Amino acid sequence: MPVRLSALAVAARYRRSLHTATCDSASLSGMTPLLAASVTGHTEIVEYVIDKLGTATRREVIDALELLGATHVDKGRNMHVAYELWRKAMAMR
Repeated sequence: MPVRLSALAVAARYRRSLHTATCDSASLSGMTPLLAASVTGHTEIVEYVIDKLGTATRREVIDALELLGATHVDKGRNMHVAYELWRKAMAMR
């Protein structure tokens, strides 16, 4: 349980940092906050950045949705969610 609480605390801090971050504030490796949320499987953060902040470009949204779908397959083996994310990304192309 302490590990879960720690993970939730990190996620909460990450969400708070998104208020001031822009999608083009990338790390040295090119990882933006949106891509970082996608690769770690934080669907709610990805949706928040895309829907509420509205700072992502169309291309960044497509990349994030595709990566999030791949993460759902890789980590959760959830093909249904991945398919829906990929379908949404394809509709934006």
